[in-house]
Formats: sequence, C-alpha cells, structure tokens
Amino acid sequence: MSGWRANESLKRFHGAHAGQPAVVLGAGPSLRHLKPEWLRGYVTFAVNAGFLAYPDCTYFVSTDATDTLRKHWELMPAARCTLFLHSTGGYGLPKIWEHYPVADERLVFYLRRADEAAMKQCGIPTQLGTNALCMRPDDEATIVGLSGPHVAVHIAYLMGCSPIILLGMDCCWENNKLHWTEFEGAPNDPETSTLNFRACMPARRRAERSMEGVDGTQGAEMNYWRQLHECNPHVNILNASGGVLDVFPRIQMSELPNYPPAAGV
Repeated sequence: MSGWRANESLKRFHGAHAGQPAVVLGAGPSLRHLKPEWLRGYVTFAVNAGFLAYPDCTYFVSTDATDTLRKHWELMPAARCTLFLHSTGGYGLPKIWEHYPVADERLVFYLRRADEAAMKQCGIPTQLGTNALCMRPDDEATIVGLSGPHVAVHIAYLMGCSPIILLGMDCCWENNKLHWTEFEGAPNDPETSTLNFRACMPARRRAERSMEGVDGTQGAEMNYWRQLHECNPHVNILNASGGVLDVFPRIQMSELPNYPPAAGV
C-alpha cells in the first residue's frame, strides 16, 4: 500500500454480480462443517475468521481495523480477494503495511452511514432521515452493522446478489465455544487461541451463557438480524448456519452445491 486511500463510494460496485447467489461467512461453530467445494459458483464474502474457512473468497469484509491487522493481515498478500475495510477505523498499526503489503487495487475503504462528516467531504449522500438499517440499491455507504456480516450482506445486496446465504451466523455458543476456530482440527486463529473468552466475560454474561447457550451479546446480534429483515423484506436472505438464528428461511449447508438450481450453482 503506497499511502492512505481516500474514502470511497460504493457506487462503482452497484450490480457487479447481478443475479448471482452469494454466501456470507461468519465465524460461528457450525462453520467447521463447511466443505470448501460446496462454495464453487458463489460470490463469497468472508468476515474475519470466516476467511480461514475459505481463503479463496471473492471478498473479505471487516469493520474492525485493529482485529483485521492484528489477526489476519499477514495472510492477505497471498490471497486474491478484494478487501472491504471501514475507512474511519484507523488502519495504522506500526509497520503492518510494510511487512505485509497488499496491492492498492485490492483495497476498498468504505464508509458507513454514521460517518456523515466523511461522507459529505467525499460528496456521498448522507441519507439523513433514512432508517439506519434500510438498504436501497443506490446506497453509496453501508448500514451501521452491529458486526461485519451485517455490512457484508449490504455490500452483497448492492452488488445485486440473490439469494444471499448466511454461514456461521449461529448467534450462540456450542460446547463452551463461540468460534469455529476453537474446535479441534481448525486452523489457528489469534482471536480464539490467545484469548480466554470465559475469563474475560463479565459475571452476568457468564451466567446467561451457562443457562441458555446465548449470552447478552449474541442475543443482541440475533435481534439485529431480526430488525434488518423487518426493514428489508425485499432482500432475499437464506440461512445455512447452525445455531439459533431463526429470522430467515433455512436451508441445509449440504444443499449449497445444488442451490438454487436456477442460478446455475
């Protein structure tokens, strides 16, 4: 990377994959059951540790600069995906760009609706008064997602993808584990290998998790998906995750190679 990239409108990506099915990969426990060959023919959006499950993804999406740089950036120079990175996230950890350079043409620094000052500076409509979760085909900035998969779904929608299938959006813990990389045989991920989530969680969240398998944060995540669906009934989203997310129509992960037939997947 030769220097700071200006904040960028998403306009040039509108309709880039019109009518093509897409998959958004989160990092929930069920992702460990994915077979990479099932994703052939899909436009793929990997979020954070979802990248480790499918390094051949079409796009990598991040809303957290620090996490991306600290955990996964060293893998990016060898990858082929385009990277969508939140513009105002502060991508400035010392020397990271120099040690693991990524070509400028693979980097897209996007804005979210909350970045109103930066949007005005770049001439991007601020959509004042627009519902924060409402997706429109002419959007030039993304919704303010609670996490990366929400933003990835919006980008996929702007590109014209349909259906958009969720993987690894479990919204719950499984066997005391929150991410697929915590299970035996999964690739090492600093997000789960260097942090003791149980020790770091406040006592109240530990109690909620031990009772239900869904802590307060995961409950908020599921509620956010519910609101996103209610605001965007026109967006064709399916769920091939495990776990408890019950907002969207479900398909089995094993159905991915044959779904949907009309799209030629």
